[in-house]
Amino acid sequence: MSQTSPAIGQTVRWMAALLAAVLGAGALSACAPLVRERTLPPSIRTVYVPMIVNRTSEPGLEERIVVAVQEEILADGRLRLENRRRADAQVRIFLTEYYDRPLTFDIDGFATNRIYELHGDILLEENIPGRPQIGDFRPVRAEHFYEADPRRTTFDPEPRSKEELYRKFAREVVLELLTGELEQPEEVETDPGFAPLDRAGIRGSELRLF
Repeated sequence: MSQTSPAIGQTVRWMAALLAAVLGAGALSACAPLVRERTLPPSIRTVYVPMIVNRTSEPGLEERIVVAVQEEILADGRLRLENRRRADAQVRIFLTEYYDRPLTFDIDGFATNRIYELHGDILLEENIPGRPQIGDFRPVRAEHFYEADPRRTTFDPEPRSKEELYRKFAREVVLELLTGELEQPEEVETDPGFAPLDRAGIRGSELRLF
Protein backbone atom coordinates (compact mmCIF):
# COMPACT_ATOMS: atom_id res chain seq x y z
CA MET A 1 0.00 0.00 0.00
CA SER A 2 2.81 2.37 0.90
CA GLN A 3 4.38 1.91 -2.59
CA THR A 4 1.19 2.49 -4.60
CA SER A 5 -0.36 5.33 -2.55
CA PRO A 6 1.92 8.11 -3.93
CA ALA A 7 1.17 7.05 -7.52
CA ILE A 8 -2.56 6.95 -6.85
CA GLY A 9 -2.43 10.33 -5.16
CA GLN A 10 -0.53 11.83 -8.09
CA THR A 11 -3.08 10.41 -10.54
CA VAL A 12 -5.96 11.84 -8.52
CA ARG A 13 -4.31 15.25 -8.39
CA TRP A 14 -3.65 15.17 -12.15
CA MET A 15 -7.28 14.27 -12.90
CA ALA A 16 -8.53 17.01 -10.57
CA ALA A 17 -6.31 19.57 -12.30
CA LEU A 18 -7.53 18.41 -15.70
CA LEU A 19 -11.17 18.66 -14.60
CA ALA A 20 -10.61 22.16 -13.23
CA ALA A 21 -9.01 23.23 -16.51
CA VAL A 22 -11.93 21.86 -18.52
CA LEU A 23 -14.49 23.55 -16.28
CA GLY A 24 -12.55 26.81 -16.39
CA ALA A 25 -12.43 26.75 -20.18
CA GLY A 26 -16.17 26.07 -20.29
CA ALA A 27 -16.87 28.98 -17.97
CA LEU A 28 -14.76 31.33 -20.06
CA SER A 29 -16.45 30.27 -23.28
CA ALA A 30 -19.86 30.75 -21.67
CA CYS A 31 -18.95 34.31 -20.65
CA ALA A 32 -17.35 35.27 -23.97
CA PRO A 33 -19.60 37.35 -26.23
CA LEU A 34 -20.91 35.62 -29.33
CA VAL A 35 -19.62 37.24 -32.50
CA ARG A 36 -22.45 37.83 -34.94
CA GLU A 37 -21.54 36.98 -38.51
CA ARG A 38 -22.08 39.45 -41.31
CA THR A 39 -25.36 38.90 -43.14
CA LEU A 40 -25.22 42.01 -45.28
CA PRO A 41 -24.44 41.05 -48.91
CA PRO A 42 -20.74 41.54 -49.72
CA SER A 43 -21.72 43.70 -52.70
CA ILE A 44 -22.81 46.42 -50.24
CA ARG A 45 -19.63 48.28 -49.36
CA THR A 46 -20.82 51.89 -49.24
CA VAL A 47 -24.01 53.36 -47.79
CA TYR A 48 -25.84 56.64 -47.70
CA VAL A 49 -27.81 57.67 -44.59
CA PRO A 50 -30.56 60.20 -45.40
CA MET A 51 -32.29 62.29 -42.76
CA ILE A 52 -34.06 60.12 -40.20
CA VAL A 53 -37.85 60.07 -40.04
CA ASN A 54 -38.92 61.00 -36.51
CA ARG A 55 -42.35 59.57 -35.59
CA THR A 56 -41.95 60.21 -31.85
CA SER A 57 -43.22 63.19 -29.88
CA GLU A 58 -39.65 64.24 -29.01
CA PRO A 59 -38.43 66.99 -31.36
CA GLY A 60 -34.91 67.25 -32.71
CA LEU A 61 -33.94 63.58 -32.46
CA GLU A 62 -33.48 63.09 -36.18
CA GLU A 63 -30.65 65.60 -36.63
CA ARG A 64 -28.53 64.34 -33.76
CA ILE A 65 -29.08 60.64 -34.36
CA VAL A 66 -28.27 60.77 -38.07
CA VAL A 67 -24.89 62.25 -37.11
CA ALA A 68 -24.39 59.55 -34.44
CA VAL A 69 -25.15 56.79 -36.96
CA GLN A 70 -22.73 58.26 -39.49
CA GLU A 71 -20.03 58.53 -36.83
CA GLU A 72 -20.61 54.93 -35.75
CA ILE A 73 -20.36 53.65 -39.34
CA LEU A 74 -17.02 55.43 -39.68
CA ALA A 75 -15.80 54.06 -36.33
CA ASP A 76 -16.86 50.49 -37.19
CA GLY A 77 -14.95 50.56 -40.48
CA ARG A 78 -16.73 47.71 -42.27
CA LEU A 79 -18.75 50.11 -44.42
CA ARG A 80 -17.94 53.46 -45.97
CA LEU A 81 -20.17 56.50 -46.19
CA GLU A 82 -20.91 57.78 -49.66
CA ASN A 83 -23.16 60.38 -51.25
CA ARG A 84 -26.67 59.61 -52.41
CA ARG A 85 -25.79 58.88 -56.04
CA ARG A 86 -22.65 56.79 -55.56
CA ALA A 87 -23.61 54.64 -52.54
CA ASP A 88 -24.35 50.92 -52.99
CA ALA A 89 -27.37 51.20 -50.69
CA GLN A 90 -29.38 53.64 -48.60
CA VAL A 91 -30.09 53.11 -44.91
CA ARG A 92 -33.49 54.47 -43.89
CA ILE A 93 -34.11 54.91 -40.17
CA PHE A 94 -37.53 55.51 -38.61
CA LEU A 95 -37.83 56.53 -34.95
CA THR A 96 -41.06 55.13 -33.53
CA GLU A 97 -40.99 55.49 -29.73
CA TYR A 98 -39.15 57.62 -27.18
CA TYR A 99 -39.46 57.38 -23.40
CA ASP A 100 -37.97 59.26 -20.47
CA ARG A 101 -39.37 57.91 -17.22
CA PRO A 102 -38.33 57.69 -13.56
CA LEU A 103 -37.20 54.41 -12.01
CA THR A 104 -36.48 55.11 -8.34
CA PHE A 105 -37.56 57.78 -5.85
CA ASP A 106 -36.29 59.05 -2.52
CA ILE A 107 -38.45 59.39 0.59
CA ASP A 108 -39.63 62.80 -0.59
CA GLY A 109 -40.83 61.40 -3.90
CA PHE A 110 -37.98 62.95 -5.90
CA ALA A 111 -36.84 60.85 -8.88
CA THR A 112 -33.26 59.74 -8.24
CA ASN A 113 -32.80 57.49 -11.28
CA ARG A 114 -34.38 57.66 -14.72
CA ILE A 115 -34.22 55.75 -17.99
CA TYR A 116 -34.24 56.82 -21.62
CA GLU A 117 -35.59 54.41 -24.23
CA LEU A 118 -35.52 54.80 -27.99
CA HIS A 119 -37.16 52.43 -30.48
CA GLY A 120 -37.02 52.46 -34.24
CA ASP A 121 -36.87 50.51 -37.48
CA ILE A 122 -34.26 50.41 -40.21
CA LEU A 123 -34.72 49.56 -43.87
CA LEU A 124 -31.91 48.98 -46.37
CA GLU A 125 -32.51 49.61 -50.07
CA GLU A 126 -30.12 48.99 -52.94
CA ASN A 127 -29.26 52.17 -54.76
CA ILE A 128 -30.32 50.96 -58.20
CA PRO A 129 -33.43 51.62 -60.35
CA GLY A 130 -36.48 50.40 -58.46
CA ARG A 131 -34.52 50.45 -55.17
CA PRO A 132 -35.27 46.87 -54.06
CA GLN A 133 -35.25 46.23 -50.33
CA ILE A 134 -32.55 44.08 -48.75
CA GLY A 135 -34.64 42.19 -46.20
CA ASP A 136 -37.60 43.62 -44.32
CA PHE A 137 -37.93 46.34 -41.68
CA ARG A 138 -35.73 45.47 -38.70
CA PRO A 139 -36.41 46.77 -35.17
CA VAL A 140 -33.70 48.58 -33.22
CA ARG A 141 -33.87 49.75 -29.61
CA ALA A 142 -31.55 51.30 -27.04
CA GLU A 143 -31.84 52.33 -23.41
CA HIS A 144 -29.75 54.37 -21.01
CA PHE A 145 -30.06 54.55 -17.21
CA TYR A 146 -28.84 57.73 -15.59
CA GLU A 147 -28.54 59.41 -12.20
CA ALA A 148 -31.17 62.15 -12.07
CA ASP A 149 -30.54 63.58 -8.59
CA PRO A 150 -28.47 66.80 -8.85
CA ARG A 151 -27.73 66.57 -5.12
CA ARG A 152 -25.39 63.62 -5.75
CA THR A 153 -21.85 63.67 -7.12
CA THR A 154 -22.85 60.99 -9.65
CA PHE A 155 -25.50 63.23 -11.19
CA ASP A 156 -25.52 62.90 -14.97
CA PRO A 157 -26.71 66.07 -16.75
CA GLU A 158 -29.50 65.56 -19.27
CA PRO A 159 -27.58 66.53 -22.43
CA ARG A 160 -24.80 64.05 -21.68
CA SER A 161 -27.31 61.29 -20.92
CA LYS A 162 -29.12 61.89 -24.19
CA GLU A 163 -25.86 61.80 -26.13
CA GLU A 164 -25.11 58.40 -24.61
CA LEU A 165 -28.55 57.17 -25.66
CA TYR A 166 -27.91 58.38 -29.22
CA ARG A 167 -24.55 56.59 -29.34
CA LYS A 168 -26.06 53.35 -28.07
CA PHE A 169 -28.85 53.54 -30.61
CA ALA A 170 -26.36 54.22 -33.41
CA ARG A 171 -24.29 51.18 -32.40
CA GLU A 172 -27.39 49.00 -32.53
CA VAL A 173 -28.27 50.38 -35.96
CA VAL A 174 -24.84 49.46 -37.34
CA LEU A 175 -24.93 46.02 -35.70
CA GLU A 176 -28.39 45.28 -37.10
CA LEU A 177 -27.40 46.64 -40.49
CA LEU A 178 -24.37 44.36 -40.78
CA THR A 179 -25.46 41.23 -38.92
CA GLY A 180 -29.24 41.33 -38.57
CA GLU A 181 -31.55 38.65 -39.92
CA LEU A 182 -32.52 39.50 -43.48
CA GLU A 183 -36.13 38.38 -43.40
CA GLN A 184 -38.00 38.90 -46.62
CA PRO A 185 -40.99 41.28 -46.64
CA GLU A 186 -44.36 39.62 -46.24
CA GLU A 187 -46.58 39.84 -49.28
CA VAL A 188 -49.98 41.28 -48.42
CA GLU A 189 -52.85 41.22 -50.88
CA THR A 190 -54.28 44.73 -51.21
CA ASP A 191 -56.10 46.89 -53.66
CA PRO A 192 -53.65 47.58 -56.54
CA GLY A 193 -54.36 51.29 -56.26
CA PHE A 194 -53.63 51.44 -52.54
CA ALA A 195 -50.17 51.50 -50.96
CA PRO A 196 -50.31 49.80 -47.52
CA LEU A 197 -48.79 51.34 -44.43
CA ASP A 198 -45.50 49.84 -43.32
CA ARG A 199 -44.37 49.29 -39.73
CA ALA A 200 -43.07 52.85 -39.50
CA GLY A 201 -46.47 54.28 -40.45
CA ILE A 202 -45.41 55.37 -43.92
CA ARG A 203 -46.89 54.26 -47.20
CA GLY A 204 -44.56 52.55 -49.63
CA SER A 205 -45.01 55.34 -52.13
CA GLU A 206 -43.93 57.90 -49.53
CA LEU A 207 -40.59 56.16 -49.02
CA ARG A 208 -39.52 57.21 -52.47
CA LEU A 209 -39.87 60.89 -51.62
CA PHE A 210 -36.88 61.10 -49.25
